[in-house]
Amino acid sequence: MMSFSPRYLVCLLLLLGQGLERGHAEMINYQGRLSIQGVPFEGVGRFRFAVMEGARILWSSSELKVPVSKGEYSVRLGDSAQAPPIDGALLRRSAQPPKLRIWFAREGAAWVKAGADVPLDMHLVAPDVVSHTPSGASLPTEAAPASPLVTLRVAGAPSLGSEKAALVLVEYTDARSPACVRFQTEVLPRLKAAYIDTGKLRLVTRVLPFSGASPEDSLARVAWCAHAQGKFWEMREKLFAAGGLLSAEAVRKLGQDAGLDAATFGACFTDAQSANSVLKESAEAAKAGITTVPGFVLGSSAAGMVAGVRLDGDLTYERLVAELEKNLASGGIQ
Repeated sequence: MMSFSPRYLVCLLLLLGQGLERGHAEMINYQGRLSIQGVPFEGVGRFRFAVMEGARILWSSSELKVPVSKGEYSVRLGDSAQAPPIDGALLRRSAQPPKLRIWFAREGAAWVKAGADVPLDMHLVAPDVVSHTPSGASLPTEAAPASPLVTLRVAGAPSLGSEKAALVLVEYTDARSPACVRFQTEVLPRLKAAYIDTGKLRLVTRVLPFSGASPEDSLARVAWCAHAQGKFWEMREKLFAAGGLLSAEAVRKLGQDAGLDAATFGACFTDAQSANSVLKESAEAAKAGITTVPGFVLGSSAAGMVAGVRLDGDLTYERLVAELEKNLASGGIQ
């Protein structure tokens, strides 16, 4: 087993402190020290960071490669160049004091949890050693989540279920995908009855262009325009029922059957705003590592954001139930 002798120097500063009360994006400057078997680490380390409220993920980064010199490293968390922005007001409102959790891995090695979670004070603190393991002692290892931690914006997106649900499943879908059709017909009805209608889960849906389709001919644009009139779920049912590629006339007929105002829907489908919105949502999905459908993220929601883990691969009802029950029992994303 790999042994660590980690000592962390922490200088935590939420920049633009006045923005905390206004909900502005913030950044955390973190400085740490890391030793392996008593020897200061040298080289580029692989790190993952998450801000935790107990077992709940408030914010998370993807994998970051950070240079470490003589065991010392520094990183700016929340910098848009490295990870999603941090909502400082959300950290202020957390029921428990938020803490920073860190995972570390050398190239080719497994992930381990790098020491105890670090308290995030909401002010600048003097650098100090906040945790220490005596030389030669083994650091308790905890595997990082099998899927990368991601943060997604979901404010204003179509959803089913209570906003007070403990868990949120973000779904990326397109009615032309056979796998999405299977989820729609085989998984969603059972999921809705057992978890969504009972208040345990909220489903948030994004329509992602299938197989590289452009916004001009994708069903994502149709769905976006239906949502603008409050008819997303009606249109979703009809798109899945129709399947395949649809002509402009067929799209207009679907809109009429779904109860959409024809003139408003037609104008929306041809204007730049709907195309740009689809492109923006596709870019956000790609940043989270979702480039094809179906794609799923299971997490918890706060302030219009969902922080959680990707569920990659074929998501059967049985696999999804196992994930839901595990996280409902533990009180947060594990």
